This record gives sequence, structure tokens and C-alpha cells, in this order.
Amino acid sequence: MFMRPTLAAVAALLLVRPAASQTPTLRLAAVELPASLATLPFRAAPILLVHRSGCLVMVDADAKQVVCVKPTSGQAVRQGAKGSGPGEYRDLRSIALSNAGGLAVYDPANARITIIRPDWTVGSTIRLMSGFEQLIRVAGDTIVAVQAVRPWYVGVIDRQSGTFTARFTPAPTDSNGLVEDPHSGDWSAWVLATSGGGALVASAWRYRLSRFDARGHLVTVMQRAIPPELPSKAEVAQRRAQMLKMNAGLPAEKQGRLMQLVDEYAKAAKPFAPAAPAVDRDGRVWVVTPRVRDDSTELDVFSRAGVFTATVRVPGTIEAIAFEGDRLYVLGEQLGGEHEGEQGVRAFREH
Repeated sequence: MFMRPTLAAVAALLLVRPAASQTPTLRLAAVELPASLATLPFRAAPILLVHRSGCLVMVDADAKQVVCVKPTSGQAVRQGAKGSGPGEYRDLRSIALSNAGGLAVYDPANARITIIRPDWTVGSTIRLMSGFEQLIRVAGDTIVAVQAVRPWYVGVIDRQSGTFTARFTPAPTDSNGLVEDPHSGDWSAWVLATSGGGALVASAWRYRLSRFDARGHLVTVMQRAIPPELPSKAEVAQRRAQMLKMNAGLPAEKQGRLMQLVDEYAKAAKPFAPAAPAVDRDGRVWVVTPRVRDDSTELDVFSRAGVFTATVRVPGTIEAIAFEGDRLYVLGEQLGGEHEGEQGVRAFREH
């Protein structure tokens, strides 16, 4: 459940299930946050970053604003408004941070990137000739990004001209490390930049992360040997009800096809990696899985070497995660109870 600002909440513990009997049992302790963070809506904009100042960078999709909230006080700095003028947005799709404390905000509806200075004033605007899936980071005079073409290319956007230069295409790999067809669409994915200039690619349709170096060479494949996750009976029933409602006027002779689609849904594996992976201060990779158990979601933890080590259960759904020091910040939605459906940020640390 979402954290409320109470001492009892701080003492709550979440069990981390070890991968094997010899793996030490880890625990997460919930950390108290201001009430404003526990009820901060994020719908349609699951972005969560940690600014160098320590504030949490998120998006208010309704107000078309970039928000930076202090996790200690709940005080927020807001930038932006709905529109197409300087510092205004129509679609806040992706944000990248710079080491200097600035931001690059991608707005595909306005076909541009807006640079926000460390003091939160509006800087330059970069006009774009092509679309992007994701901004990764600001590096000097360039912005590292993933271009929205197939195969996807990781490369840099020149801040002066807006031109994109491809560096490499991190092709997906099978469980044996063999490169698969990058045109197959198998890896609609999040790409996470690494300190050495490479990338972590999370395949959405196979339970796998691949680590590439700066030249696009495969370094490590992180994967768990687990059966595919199938929709629960409740999820199948919900899908059936939704499809019947959406097709209320469907002729009786076509109802069979409708139920066939529901049956196909029940047998199809859920996509993995609905949110970006995150790397903690020890170099471990934390991955959000599609496994929702009752009122919680599971995260899998891999060592720096790519070895699966543990599974963590965190209350509610998870849309984005980020680390700052020993804290894990989770952006998600509450499941169950009187506050079901509330959206906001929670924080945990290893206990």
C-alpha cells in the first residue's frame, strides 16, 4: 500500500525472497515520506528520476509540467505549462538529466527538446527532424537518446543542430547470447545508460536484460530461468467483461470469435519490464516484473555480474523506480484498501 506519514509505516518490513537457500535473506524497510508525495498523480507519464539536488523529478501530465519534489519536505518546483511557446509542452514523453543539474525534456508533439538550466529557468530549444523513443542522458554538447526507428539505434543528438548520429544498435539476444533479428520487434524496451557509455536493454517480450558496451558489443545477458507469467483468472474475467462491454452490439454469430480472443489472451505470456530497470549504489540491477501478487508487485534483483540474486515484493503496482543512496523510490498505484487507485511515490531501504 502507499505509505502514509506515520511512525508505524517506517517500521513496516518487506520480505525479499532469496533465490536459493544459501542466499542471505534481505529486507526492505519502508521510509516515511510527506503526504503530498503519497498522493501525487502520474497517470500517462510514468517518469521518476533523482536530480543531483536530491529532489525527485516527475511529470504532471495534466498540467504539462516538470515537477521536482524534495522527498524530505514535499516542497515542489514546477516548470512548464500547456502550449507550444518557450518552456511549454504538449506531450512530456521523456526526460534526461545532466551532470551539471540541468534537464532535457522531449516533447514529440512540439517536435523539440527543451533544455532546462540547473536554476530551473528555460534554456535553449532543439528542433528535431525525427522522433525518439527515449532520452537517456545529457553528455556535454550532446544528448544520448534512442531513435524511434527499427532497428532502434542508440546515439547522440547535437544540441546545436538537432541532428542525430547513430552509435550502435543493441540487438536482442537469446538465452545463449546469440544475437536475434533486431527488426523482429521482440525488444520494445527500456534502455538504461551505464557509466561506461554502454546500455542495459530490457526486452519486453522475453524475460531478459542485455548489457552492451559503448560499441554495441554484448557483455552480459541477465535472465531468470522461470516459466512465463500467464494472466490470472481474475485478469481473464476482467478482460472478458471489458470485451463484452466494448462489443455489446456484436452479432451473435461473431460472439464465438470474441471468446476465442479472450482464450488467446488467457494463454499468452505477460510482457516483462513495464518500467525501466534501475541500478543501485552497489551496481545491482533491479527489474520490475509483471508479477502482481494480491496487493504487491515483484522486482527481481541481479548482481553486477548479471547473476539473479533475489526477488523483492513491494506493495501496489510499479510504474517507475529510482535509487538515491540507500533509498529505493517507487512510483506506482495502491492496490486494495480504502485508498485503492491512489497514485504516488513510496520509499524503502534495505534493513
